[in-house]
Amino acid sequence: KITVKSIVTTEHMKQEIEMNLKELIPRARISATYKVLLKAEGKTVKEMMMEESQDAEVVFMGLMQPEEGEEVAYAEQLAGLVEGFPTVILVRNSGWFVGELV
Repeated sequence: KITVKSIVTTEHMKQEIEMNLKELIPRARISATYKVLLKAEGKTVKEMMMEESQDAEVVFMGLMQPEEGEEVAYAEQLAGLVEGFPTVILVRNSGWFVGELV
């Protein structure tokens, strides 16, 4: 079972991502569902990821292009996010990104 999950910080971003996924998933010809979550106050993105995906066999995580000079900090942030998952595949997203990184 494939579920595409995204964590966003505003209701507007949630609606935009849901609309995009509703179009993208059928066009990609994959059998998947989606779930867009508003970042819970008082919880970190990592905590929400673990709660939502702790039983996943594989987690695909989108990558961005870090700013020049920020590569090490970005790598350290990623290392912290993937820790605890059994298998993580990092995927560079070359498409349009709606929202802000959380």
